Amino acid sequence: MKVIMYSGDKMGGAGRAARRMHLALNRFGTATSRLVVPTDLNATTETIQIENSTPSRILGVLRPGLDRLPLKLSKDTTQTPRSFAWMSALSAKQINSSEADIVHLHWTCAGLLSIEQIGKIEKPVVWTMHDMWAFCGTEHLAEYGPNARWRNGYGPTTRPATLRGMDVDQLAWTRKRKAWQKRMYITTPSTWLSNCVINSSLMSNWDVCTIPNTLDTDVYKCHEKQVARAVFNLPTDKKLILFGAFMGTALPYKGWDLLQETISALGKLKQTVELVVIGQNAPKHPINLGVSIHWMGHLFDDASLALLYSAVDVTVVPSRIESFSQMASEAMACGCPVVAFDTTGLKDVVVHMQTGYLANAFDTEDMARGITTLIEDEDLHNTVSMNSRLRAVDLWSMQSVAPQLELLYKNVLKQSSST
Repeated sequence: MKVIMYSGDKMGGAGRAARRMHLALNRFGTATSRLVVPTDLNATTETIQIENSTPSRILGVLRPGLDRLPLKLSKDTTQTPRSFAWMSALSAKQINSSEADIVHLHWTCAGLLSIEQIGKIEKPVVWTMHDMWAFCGTEHLAEYGPNARWRNGYGPTTRPATLRGMDVDQLAWTRKRKAWQKRMYITTPSTWLSNCVINSSLMSNWDVCTIPNTLDTDVYKCHEKQVARAVFNLPTDKKLILFGAFMGTALPYKGWDLLQETISALGKLKQTVELVVIGQNAPKHPINLGVSIHWMGHLFDDASLALLYSAVDVTVVPSRIESFSQMASEAMACGCPVVAFDTTGLKDVVVHMQTGYLANAFDTEDMARGITTLIEDEDLHNTVSMNSRLRAVDLWSMQSVAPQLELLYKNVLKQSSST
């Protein structure tokens, strides 16, 4: 069985998730996987680059901005990440003429595949959704209450007051409904996101299953804490709290504001803790949270990330929305307990008081309580640390996820051959 995966995400979690699935299949499956990406930032992943010449690289730099141009016809006050997806670096003709038995799509935006080109793919398609974009309008993350537009359709009466100008969400959603006449087979990394697909007006009659994101648990493993701290020049006499996200302090859904409130609610514990931030450099204007902050910048290699998870005492994920949270699963694989809100995809990752602490949704005092509980109770911390590692190996190792993917592919091919 030959599988070709397509991923347009160069820097974010979706791109990392796609690469890991690709590696899991080739290492622990019988299927042969190839991964097509714009540019390979990690040559060890055996990918096929579409931006492999100077002209294509120049166009690759320009294409994401050009793909966003229609969004300028509207204004969204919520700062929601959006993609109009009208440009396409690849064509359905190229994909249809490939040797693939299965086409496995991941994050397709930033000009990799347009809505219309996706609809023209004739081969059996498996699509792993790393956010909500596929069943929304242009939004990658959207309000998920009962009145959400993706539940009820993008009509003029459902338009939110936060959107001004042209209703680009309605236009994109209408293009999807028109172009995607052939049902695709959907996977998501969490039960929450699968339920969103099932309850969406666009994809409610499509097949969907939950297959978690995978990671290499031979790389993401526990290291001796003091050695890890020495590598990063972190203090050895403090309790360390880790927060991380690409541009995390600038993206509202990542919950930086909620983390600040949480730190303020730590009370006396603030005297003994310090904050470690990865995913961005120190801001020009210092941020005063009442605790020292170590800005670690971007860590791209897995070995360094695993070492950093081992250096800290608790990883905090204060996100409002997460399809899964690879940061949480990576931390747990390294024996680092996770404190998060009891919401969205995080429910699938963290088990309350067994592998971390799930605070009441967006209750920063409860989140502070969770941090305090795990840091002050050493016996509990050790138990949760061991449980976290065991859960990660059992659920998210490549050996565990690869067979789930292969079973899905076989079922898809069987259904495709019978239609």
